[in-house]
Amino acid sequence: MEALALSILRENARRTGRLTDAVAYGERAAALADRVGSPEASSFERTNLAELHLLLGRDGEAERLAVAAEQTARSRAPRTLPYALTALARTRMTWNPPMARALLSRAASCAGQSGEQQALDEVRLATAELALRTGRPEEALSLLGTGAAAPVPPACGAGPWSGPAASRMPSRFWSGRRGTRSGRGGTSSSWRRPRCPRSRSVSPV
Repeated sequence: MEALALSILRENARRTGRLTDAVAYGERAAALADRVGSPEASSFERTNLAELHLLLGRDGEAERLAVAAEQTARSRAPRTLPYALTALARTRMTWNPPMARALLSRAASCAGQSGEQQALDEVRLATAELALRTGRPEEALSLLGTGAAAPVPPACGAGPWSGPAASRMPSRFWSGRRGTRSGRGGTSSSWRRPRCPRSRSVSPV
């Protein structure tokens, strides 16, 4: 239950603006996930941490964590891949919008294959965010207003923007064995993530 408690504490801290506290809880949850040997939990927790660091303006650390989450997801925790790719895309939105868009397209494909609505929603919100950042407000409004899914390409496999090379580029409730993303958190149990835009609450192990 320690993992669940840490995930809930992290999300509560994030929602109340105590981002430094949220990072501290997230780091403890990630360390616990590593200790119990849960790749899914490790990926979820690092995805959450990456987005917290983005909120704190620590772009380099956010990218490092997002790359680590994506690598773990790609090799050992495919269910978490849409979330990790979405976080990685957010770290690239400012300095490389085309790469961010490619990552989001891949995330949409992975989410579409899994059929997980929360993953699809997260990709859609991030795609709308990218549209706003790149001067396409009508596309953002369309995505946010209609709930339309982001474009889904045919494959969800790894691309040239992931892996070791990418890391060098300018940067659930725990209950069962499966994880359901909820902010993201967990230990040999399931991680479920509370459904709220850009919220990173409980992670799954």
